[in-house]
Amino acid sequence: MLKATQEKENETMKTPAIALPGIASLAGQLALHFLEMQIPMGLGALVCYLLGRLVPASSSFATIYHPGTYLYAAGDVLYLSVPVVVWMILRGHGWRRSLKMGAAMFVPVAAISGLGELAGSAYLLWLVTAMYPAMCLGMVVYMLYRYDHFTRRVSHSVHVDPIKLQT
Repeated sequence: MLKATQEKENETMKTPAIALPGIASLAGQLALHFLEMQIPMGLGALVCYLLGRLVPASSSFATIYHPGTYLYAAGDVLYLSVPVVVWMILRGHGWRRSLKMGAAMFVPVAAISGLGELAGSAYLLWLVTAMYPAMCLGMVVYMLYRYDHFTRRVSHSVHVDPIKLQT
């Protein structure tokens, strides 16, 4: 009887084994989510390119909307970030985290623009080429900062907006 109670105590005192994912698994999950975000970002870039080709060169809009202008840079930022934000909302990440991702994508471009203006350099032309990698860098930094959100092994429906919970 004493042996049976000791075995029962041992069973109740045992903590369940928790399988912690390894670093490689976490890195793989982050990479997969990053690649998932590249799809809407690439589609936004394609739409921006195709719409830009529809503008006739002789129109007055073409004089202000071409590579190297502020309007072109702003349009590029919107066409690259809005599809990512929309995709994250559709995948259930919630408004707050989706908008934070959009902001994280915007910050590097704003920093380049601000530094370019302060330095007085002609940065707008090379910003057209550097914008996509800069926005990807912002995306990766935000994903690493919030790695707990982007590496969970749960369905996206668990990522709930706190506002919805209050109603």
